[in-house]
Amino acid sequence: MQGFRVSAARHLNRAAKRSGNVFPDRYHATIIGSRRQARHALAYVLNNWRRHGEDRARYQTLPVWLPRTWLLSEGWRRYGLVRAREVPGPVLAQRSRA
Repeated sequence: MQGFRVSAARHLNRAAKRSGNVFPDRYHATIIGSRRQARHALAYVLNNWRRHGEDRARYQTLPVWLPRTWLLSEGWRRYGLVRAREVPGPVLAQRSRA
């Protein structure tokens, strides 16, 4: 998909006789600076697959990297451990209304 995106951007830029980004990035990088923000980021990364219903299917284990900073190894724990069944995002009752 990324190769298609690069190719399409080159063709569009050439056709428009311009240069630069054609498609905005799908994510925005944010520096995690607080313990609360670190805990929420970890909960999101570890449990987002549940939000999309992938916990009902078989899955393969993924590679794991150890944290290199105090904030990601210990600091986030001061806001509570990430529960095994925690689902990131709005509460289920709020999602059903949307």
